[in-house]
Amino acid sequence: MAGTGNGQDHAPADVLLDGHAHADEVDRAHPHPHHVSAHNPHAGQGPVVLDIGGDVGALVLHTPGSLVGTEVEISPAGRDQERRHVEVLPRRLSHRTVFAAVYPDLAAGTWTVWAGDGAAVLSVEVQGGQVQECRWPERPGAPAPAAETD
Repeated sequence: MAGTGNGQDHAPADVLLDGHAHADEVDRAHPHPHHVSAHNPHAGQGPVVLDIGGDVGALVLHTPGSLVGTEVEISPAGRDQERRHVEVLPRRLSHRTVFAAVYPDLAAGTWTVWAGDGAAVLSVEVQGGQVQECRWPERPGAPAPAAETD
């Protein structure tokens, strides 16, 4: 895929056939959406199920391996308090392993990706019915390079 210069690319919905995410779960002690291996010990070991179409898209955030196990928060732009998170997992592809957080069902629009220290590190435009890919910036706050594809 060719990059757009802003760290974003569009990809077909089958881009991560060997990854995995699960439906949102909510519990009383931790009442917000989850897509993490603590709730699903098989996360990252099978196909990703994306709930896209109409005005709902998905995001694949490629990261360095050092972020495996980290829950990366995302929120609609301008609504910073409406954060949700998913865990960065190793995802086996046919000939390599990539490290990524997969947000399987985001409303179309601009989303802010947050670092663990609470700093906004990336702004991503999600299109309905499409899978957006981007890469964690090498230096938070710096423009992110485009995601690599096969």
